[in-house]
Amino acid sequence: MDTTGAGAEVLVAEYTALLSGTGLHNLVPGTNLRSTAGPIKLKFCVDSDASFSDQDGGYATKCGAFALDNMSVSGGGISYSNGFETDAGGWTLSPAWDGPGGDWSDLVHVNDLPAPLTDCVCGVRDTVLVFPDLDWGGGHGLQQNNFAASPWIDLKAEGLQSATGKFMEMDIYADMPLLNYVYAQFFVQWYPYACPTGGKIILSPWTIDGITHYFGGVPTCTAAGAPSSGSISAR
Repeated sequence: MDTTGAGAEVLVAEYTALLSGTGLHNLVPGTNLRSTAGPIKLKFCVDSDASFSDQDGGYATKCGAFALDNMSVSGGGISYSNGFETDAGGWTLSPAWDGPGGDWSDLVHVNDLPAPLTDCVCGVRDTVLVFPDLDWGGGHGLQQNNFAASPWIDLKAEGLQSATGKFMEMDIYADMPLLNYVYAQFFVQWYPYACPTGGKIILSPWTIDGITHYFGGVPTCTAAGAPSSGSISAR
């Protein structure tokens, strides 16, 4: 709830997982309600994560994140109710904003990266793809699942369509503490690919090297000429 109309927000109630029913919440002046006369703004917000939402279609729900009905606010000179039977009653949908969810991937020149990357001799150079951590770039919540995708690899254009060995390699700087369960997975996609059913030549599915990468769980820097690599030859 915004108790002043100017962004002085307080939390009235919070829910997680599946639930339904009627909620009754007391608003106390000076605690979760303004103690002077003036406007208030009620907000119903949702934070989506990768494991318990239908944002990505992985957990289908019947009415999106949540549904509200038969709402009333009374007491202290306020008398409001709405069953939402004919219209939205003045309620509006606000745009999404960065919060516990969001996108923290970025393209940054290596000279603008923080220490200790600038203090070691790494293979990374020029502009690099970064996923900032909690201590850099403003911070973000836990349980994030950020990703970046590049165009698929055209083996035919390079005359490598018959090659049997496939691997990927990259220069990296990584700090992925194992105890914090921070890790990376790398997928590749290429053409041409023979569909197992019927043999039609298509674009391959996203294929992983089968490894969850922590890079030792300690700050890791690949030296120039010695990139990190992963084999997908058997896939």
